Amino acid sequence: MPEKFKNRESLPQEPEQESKDENLWLITPEQFENLPDGTELISINGDKVVKGEDYIDQDTRGGYLAFGFPESNKPDNIKFGEHALVDKEFVTKSREAREHVEKLETEITEIMEGRLEAMVDSLFDKLGPNAHKPNVLRMIAEKAKKMALDLESSQETE
Repeated sequence: MPEKFKNRESLPQEPEQESKDENLWLITPEQFENLPDGTELISINGDKVVKGEDYIDQDTRGGYLAFGFPESNKPDNIKFGEHALVDKEFVTKSREAREHVEKLETEITEIMEGRLEAMVDSLFDKLGPNAHKPNVLRMIAEKAKKMALDLESSQETE
């Protein structure tokens, strides 16, 4: 994997969306390794990615990556397995589900940011005019970070 994609924070934020969904021929990790950089693939969500440029998750299900070639661009030099074909209806539903989840995540973030802002404003009202805002905000951020790490740690042990 290219160095720039080892850190998930540097992943491309918006993969290019294919204009239409169609049947998708999935590839194995071995087939992926043999593809030259610059090869365009489509995810089961309908997103276009480019090998060597974009992050391509190497998780497999049934021996296949969640990436492959659309029916209209299926290479003749790759032998696809009998279970490699994903129906275009699945691709469409998968893309629609991902878009719905992204919309919900955005809405939740906006709600939480509004609540956090209201809580901080309320806290400053209670602390009065002598409160040093940068120090208080730093303390809040440190506490929130500790709480997030504690939560993450407790979920890993379950």
